[in-house]
Amino acid sequence: MTDQAIPAWAVPGARVVCINAKADYAWDAGEAPTESAVYTIKSTMLDSYGDRVLHLIELRRTKAAKRLHGARCGYRIERFRPAVEPKSEAHDVALFEDIVRGMSLVERLDRIAETLDA
Repeated sequence: MTDQAIPAWAVPGARVVCINAKADYAWDAGEAPTESAVYTIKSTMLDSYGDRVLHLIELRRTKAAKRLHGARCGYRIERFRPAVEPKSEAHDVALFEDIVRGMSLVERLDRIAETLDA
């Protein structure tokens, strides 16, 4: 049995990446995740074995698995990590140009604030 605390990042609506697509007992219950693929968390819970599991919006469980395992079957949380949205190359270039031009920290923070407000 694993530690029963659900991580703070594992909340409905959060995006996760599969980091280990090795077969899992729970994956017999439906579609298996693909390594490096990004999924959306539908819900989290402890399964009937005491493991922390995710239910993912993009992957469906089969009707037979639902009958066999009930609603408690999911994908082990240890096989996923939070998805980090990639920064754009343009953002990195703009930061570099600001530094080269000698933009002050206050000016740079103002520019970041404008970007976030947009």
